[in-house]
Amino acid sequence: MTKLKINEYSLRFIGKTAISGNLERSVDYQFKVTAAVPKASIEDNDDGTVDVIYHAKLISCEAETKTGKVKSVASKKWSKSQRLRFRIENYFDEQGVELEKETFYDLSMEKIIEHFPEIISNYFKP
Repeated sequence: MTKLKINEYSLRFIGKTAISGNLERSVDYQFKVTAAVPKASIEDNDDGTVDVIYHAKLISCEAETKTGKVKSVASKKWSKSQRLRFRIENYFDEQGVELEKETFYDLSMEKIIEHFPEIISNYFKP
């Protein structure tokens, strides 16, 4: 297998969140963003290099100006099951498992359920 030469890493934000006030055009804002990174993709540059793009799903944001803050009023909290799915899918992507992604997810969930007592006993002692 040929090792890919990475030209660039980048972050692409997806999603939106409601904010509690108006943002003015032509004003510089400093944004504090909370996001999850559920997937990454590779784009071939057709020159022997690739770009790695991380897809960040916006959860919430806060905009700050010289006059004060405009906070988000709606934030997306990921459920624990969504977070587990992201972890399984990230593992799949990083390890290059030779199964279909959904098949790998289903098998992983079955193993987690099957071995739950062993997993949880490492953290909670009777």
